[in-house]
Amino acid sequence: MTESTTSRRPGSVLLGIVALAALAAAGCSSGKPAAQGTESPVSSGTSASAKASSGGSAGGTSAAASATPTPTPAGSASGQPANCPSAHATYATCGFPTAQTTGWQSAGTKTLKNVTSPGPTGQGSSYATEIKTNGAVINGLNITGALDVYANNVTIENSRITTRNWFGINQRNGFHGLKIIHCTIIGVPGKGLDHGGEDYGISDDGAYMTAAYNNIYGFGEGITSGEGYFHDNYVHTLQSYIPLGSHSYQHTNALIDSGGSGIKVVHNTFLNWMPPNKGGSSSLMLAYDSAPVTNAVLSDNWLAGGAYCLYPGGVTGSHNIVVTGNMFSTEFFNSCGFYGLNAATHWHYGTGNIWHGNVWANGSHAGQAVLPG
Repeated sequence: MTESTTSRRPGSVLLGIVALAALAAAGCSSGKPAAQGTESPVSSGTSASAKASSGGSAGGTSAAASATPTPTPAGSASGQPANCPSAHATYATCGFPTAQTTGWQSAGTKTLKNVTSPGPTGQGSSYATEIKTNGAVINGLNITGALDVYANNVTIENSRITTRNWFGINQRNGFHGLKIIHCTIIGVPGKGLDHGGEDYGISDDGAYMTAAYNNIYGFGEGITSGEGYFHDNYVHTLQSYIPLGSHSYQHTNALIDSGGSGIKVVHNTFLNWMPPNKGGSSSLMLAYDSAPVTNAVLSDNWLAGGAYCLYPGGVTGSHNIVVTGNMFSTEFFNSCGFYGLNAATHWHYGTGNIWHGNVWANGSHAGQAVLPG
């Protein structure tokens, strides 16, 4: 991933003061969305803070983060409302994540403190703040600029990140333990470094991470990771753009795992409005790019759109892939994806692979079983 060459300046970790400005989550719509999950101003509320532990640099011993423990996912396929699935069911009526249940306000935060990169730590550039303290906690900030994590066990919570970089939040290779909880992560079309595009809302080049209750929009890909726990996120309004050095549109996915072991994806809303000629690839993709996908769980997600709704990753070498209780929606295309609901060539009944309880969420086949192939 290319980095900005803007010069860096050192500084100390920002301590919290009274918040200056905030935005509130608004509603969402189906079809090609213009501004799903956007926000409106709020006038008053509680204070906000950004802090880091004194536990040393990224190369030292990890300090204990003072973040709230990772929340337990809400809802399950077996506990859906009585009218779900049904012909006119939506992700909201079925209890899946929306703009109101995700993002910085969903945990009760009222206001945010405005900061511009590299303000939160003083390290990095105007494009991205670099976080290099193990156990650092970023909390209650309205950040203009990306967050680039070169440390272990960092927590980013109750914050709004608006980026014009390649990514919104990135965990670098060699690091682990990043938690992103109750954040709103926004890419601004036409302002990113990739020919106007922002590639990733959350990018994981490192090891295990957790992302929960986040509202992510305006990117080519909402989340990209090979391992970790991703639950109760709302990924929508993906960005269509032609990247640098290319003559075709960026492939877009709400979440993509390009190879790895140990990813768990539970109770998310994943929407991709784009047809293939605009770059639409999937709402959820397990892809054998860098390595086989193994030990993966995809459960109780709302999937809609892309060329295919789901690439289930079950090609040769992949195993222990569990796909259960997901709901396939027709809100963008009658077959969930432009070409169909799942890419059959990416599934096989290999060792430990399970496909069970996946159904049509709405449309004329609402409630009927969805089968691989």
